[in-house]
Amino acid sequence: MLFLIFINDIEHGITSYIGLFADDCLLFREIKSAADSIALQADLNNLIRWSTTWGMLFNIRKCNAMSITNKRSPVVFNYEMEDTPLERVTDTIYLGVTLSSNLSWKSHIEKACSSADRVLGFLWRTMHKCPKKLRERAFNSIVRSRLDYAATVWDPHQVTHKNRIEAVQRRGGGAFCVQHKTQKRPRTGE
Repeated sequence: MLFLIFINDIEHGITSYIGLFADDCLLFREIKSAADSIALQADLNNLIRWSTTWGMLFNIRKCNAMSITNKRSPVVFNYEMEDTPLERVTDTIYLGVTLSSNLSWKSHIEKACSSADRVLGFLWRTMHKCPKKLRERAFNSIVRSRLDYAATVWDPHQVTHKNRIEAVQRRGGGAFCVQHKTQKRPRTGE
């Protein structure tokens, strides 16, 4: 609560849209001309002044700039904070969701599935002898949660994306959650 009170005035003097969540700050505006880019840079400068005043400095290495557009010749502007140019990126993670400059969800889905695959492999190595109920609970809470996180935002509509997600779920639900019992086979000739 004290942190929220502390940053309560961060929006003063900002004309762009600002998104705040815990210690994340997202500044954005529609850029139609060079004047819009200059206004966005002015807002970045206001944020730097605020941070200097209150002693809460931005980690500029973690700050970046991304343009979301489908224009063939978008307005290009080199934004900076404290005389340090911001890195231009095509993908960035905000609150656990990978946003792409072309608004494709491919990179988000790939990262989520790769993460879920790694965790599924770890669970298989460490829990393959555990009871089925425990394995199901671990799969649903650790693996499925990675696949379903913020799904209302990026809801997959392309068949390839759906197939990629379902492949992870089939591997986990089928191979991991099914009880595998080994039986001794009688030796032949006995």
